[in-house]
Amino acid sequence: MTDPKGLLAPFLRLLRPHRPWMVLGLLLACLAAAAGVGLLGLAGWFISAAAFAGLSPLTAHLFNLWYPSVGIRIFAISRTAGRYAERVVNHDITFRILESLRTWFYLRLEPLAPARLGAYRSGDILNRIVADIDALDNLYIRVLTPGLVALVMALLVTAFFWPFDPGAALALCAGLVAAGFFLPMAAGRAGSAPGRDLARHSAGLRIHTVEGLQGLAELLVFNAADRHLRKIEHCQEALIRTQARMSHISGATSAGLTLLSGAAVGTVLFLGAGRVEHGQLDGAILAMMAFAALAAFEVVWSLPAAFQYLSRTREAARRLTEIIEQAPAVTFPSRSASPANHDIVFEGVTFRYDRLAPDVLTNFTLRIDQGERVAVMGATGAGKSTLVNLLVRFWDVNAGRILVGGQDISLPRRFHTDSGGQRRRAERPGRHRPGPAGGLRGPHPAHQGTAHRRLEGGFFVLGDLVAVFLDKLLGPVGQGVGLVPGLRGHLSGFVLGGVGFRVLDHRLDVVLGQAAGSGNGDLLFLAG
Repeated sequence: MTDPKGLLAPFLRLLRPHRPWMVLGLLLACLAAAAGVGLLGLAGWFISAAAFAGLSPLTAHLFNLWYPSVGIRIFAISRTAGRYAERVVNHDITFRILESLRTWFYLRLEPLAPARLGAYRSGDILNRIVADIDALDNLYIRVLTPGLVALVMALLVTAFFWPFDPGAALALCAGLVAAGFFLPMAAGRAGSAPGRDLARHSAGLRIHTVEGLQGLAELLVFNAADRHLRKIEHCQEALIRTQARMSHISGATSAGLTLLSGAAVGTVLFLGAGRVEHGQLDGAILAMMAFAALAAFEVVWSLPAAFQYLSRTREAARRLTEIIEQAPAVTFPSRSASPANHDIVFEGVTFRYDRLAPDVLTNFTLRIDQGERVAVMGATGAGKSTLVNLLVRFWDVNAGRILVGGQDISLPRRFHTDSGGQRRRAERPGRHRPGPAGGLRGPHPAHQGTAHRRLEGGFFVLGDLVAVFLDKLLGPVGQGVGLVPGLRGHLSGFVLGGVGFRVLDHRLDVVLGQAAGSGNGDLLFLAG
């Protein structure tokens, strides 16, 4: 198995903890393969020897039927039991390897969220977690084990044939090498480009399908469903064409295997027939060798197909390492202390999501004391959700600092933030107005204290009860409350681990009337 770019090396290292079970699976696979060769070879000898013995009454009377029949039963039972045990052990190992792969990948993926993963589509991430890891999972069960079993059996069968007919042994060895090495290499080379295309088209189909399901409401509202469906159909057609190319290669390799196995068995018979004619080899032994040679090709039958799809496995490895080799935007310690209180301070915070993009926040300053309830109003893109992301350190600020309880959250030894996948969205800013560049710049003088008085009576709302809760929360809303088309899920209140503040951050088309003074906008509501 060649891996010129070393893409598979990190994943092969993950197999090391499973080596004892892998060795057991390999031994059971060799046992089952050897029992199959022995069964067919002994059956061929038994039938031929019995036929020769039956040519005369004397030889028929002297022929021992007991020992060969016992041997056939032993080989048959060994083959059945060995195959069953091999499947149980190897499938158990496969699931263990799958567990190791998914755990290994997730532990490296989680620190990248959301800053690094924002560049990838959700369907693409899903495809890498599911399909790409499944492709790597086949590395052991379809490539490594069959390849090692074929190597061991080729040596054993060649050594078994050698005392009877060295020429036949060499001919069989050459046939097994051609079928187990050169043909898989040719299949791998022929399937290299289609295998990469197969991984790419499978990912594209999954991505567009997932995005179509997630955004179905918006696609229907904006009359874009047909266009998106055509994208899915285009990906499906490309995938079917690639699968057809791989099927043609599979058919060609199957034909090659049949040709090589037939040529090897024919050569064994041709070479052995001359020795039988000269009395140097028993005819029943020749039959045994022919049947054993035919059975030996069973161990190499799956190798061309496995190597044909090896490029897909390499492409899956490349797609996975492409993500996990990135450095996290923010790193957290394993343990850190909690703040003395829950006062939140933004001091001169400037932030942009990309170095080439404009600032989302510019010199943003805000203080919220513990126990306050504050709401932020602003147009979409003003930077309200960015405050949440910065507060929980999904991103770090480009300038300035954020304090909780007087401690800078960028100094993780002094402030607790859970980095184990349970970071909660939390935020308590005051009401701010959009700045000239669309970002938040400072509190509007006309709104100082208003939001606090209006929101004194409660802290969050849920789903379809938005209107009712806002009415209870803010008093009568003259023009009502409407939801943005396509709004899904619930409006959520979360608690940061160890920090006593909550946040409600969701897109709403809200007309607050007498509660806010400004018309349409998003609502970010926070409560202590």
